Amino acid sequence: MKRRLPTCPYPMGGYLPPLKRLTSPDGIQPRISAMPPTARKSSPEQQRALLEKYNISIEGPVRPRDWPEKYSSIFALVRDAEKVCYEVYYRTDVRNDIARLLQVAQMSNRVEELVSRAYNLRMTSANEETWRMETEELILQRFKAEVDCHMCNKRRWLSDIQALPSCPIATEKLKRIQSTRSLCRCEEPVRAKWLAGSTPQQSFMAHAGCTVVDNSMLEIQNKVLAHHKPDRVISLERTHDIKRLMAANDDITPTVIKNDMDSCFPFLVIEAKSEKGTVGFDSIERQTAFPIRAMLDIQKRLETAGSA
Repeated sequence: MKRRLPTCPYPMGGYLPPLKRLTSPDGIQPRISAMPPTARKSSPEQQRALLEKYNISIEGPVRPRDWPEKYSSIFALVRDAEKVCYEVYYRTDVRNDIARLLQVAQMSNRVEELVSRAYNLRMTSANEETWRMETEELILQRFKAEVDCHMCNKRRWLSDIQALPSCPIATEKLKRIQSTRSLCRCEEPVRAKWLAGSTPQQSFMAHAGCTVVDNSMLEIQNKVLAHHKPDRVISLERTHDIKRLMAANDDITPTVIKNDMDSCFPFLVIEAKSEKGTVGFDSIERQTAFPIRAMLDIQKRLETAGSA
């Protein structure tokens, strides 16, 4: 049943919000202030209805033959990553490449530490906050690490699996760049001395408990995004080069994070839920669907601007 608003004598038929009487500090003169109306937090059922209304479907594992052709190569890399086995990875044959051997050893040690922490947390029935505090640091460590060595300009680490863009021209250009990349071989004591007097710039930035803004869908903004803040969002940091490119293309929307002036183009949403007293993964899917949609939207607009 639709609720009728009371007849209002104010211009343009505006509805006067509830009034709250306040007392001034001296206790004598009262003041009147208007309290702005707030949108209610949507229920799980309402969130599912909104997903259907905006044609957003959450699918499980999809067969390779059903992958969108444009993204099939990226989906294939995700499947390849799923197949990486620890017992095989840490025995990777790097021959006499000391830098590569060090990278494999560091990654293997992180995996062992993560497994050990997870086992201890499970045995002690740790709560969600403790799980996050003990595991996120290791999982997200790569995003906090330097990408380039500022002494030799080589890479501090190289991804084992590297994606390529869908555009053939961009793919060939990126392949040429990737073929010239190599790992840094600077001695750590020398690097440590150099880093002590410098401020290395990172390539990624993490936001915790941030508000995602999507002005293209005000209904979603008011009912979902204003009430559900992702646990963590990973974005690109606005480096000098990115700032220069953005200045030359001021019509591009760089972020969907509220009051964000330091990062751009968020690409990863992290949400954790306790298994106790919640619907778990279903809740994660519902609460991250619209933030992911907002982030994909600015990436699509960036792609359109780049191909124009």
